[in-house]
Amino acid sequence: MKRSSFFPIITLLTFLMGVASVFGYGLLVRLISAVEDAVVPQISTDEVEHLMPNPMGRVSEGLRVTFLRTEDSKGGFYAVFLITNESPEAVGYFGFSMNDIDSKKIKQGGKITNEERECGTGESIYTLRPGESSTFSIRIPNKVTAFEAGFEIYGERTGWKTAWSETISPPE
Repeated sequence: MKRSSFFPIITLLTFLMGVASVFGYGLLVRLISAVEDAVVPQISTDEVEHLMPNPMGRVSEGLRVTFLRTEDSKGGFYAVFLITNESPEAVGYFGFSMNDIDSKKIKQGGKITNEERECGTGESIYTLRPGESSTFSIRIPNKVTAFEAGFEIYGERTGWKTAWSETISPPE
């Protein structure tokens, strides 16, 4: 009697392990192929040149992170950045739209915090190919303290890395 109940349990466990392996492999393949195949709108530097207080920005993890401006709204105080991929490979990131990277960090007052997000519509994988740019905004907790913004990106050779901006002084 024990023997007949043992085989269905082993069969079920084997099946579940197979499903988990295929699912995990599928996610990895989707991420890598999305980095190669995604369509990303290009933003020329000419379009935003008049907004750049420091047109050079900071190169971090193969990305040029350039501060554009701050925006004060009812939802909070935000900083807007232009990110240009200067690495020789495409990089990927998770987000809710092309200009909305999901994983962001703020370095302010000696500590690093993650920007809290709630998912309502689902994430997708987006790509910046070499030479392409996109703009991203990030909520700044304290608008009177200098800060750095970090954006998490994925490169096939580098894995997940955080590209940091230069230190941004608060507006006067």
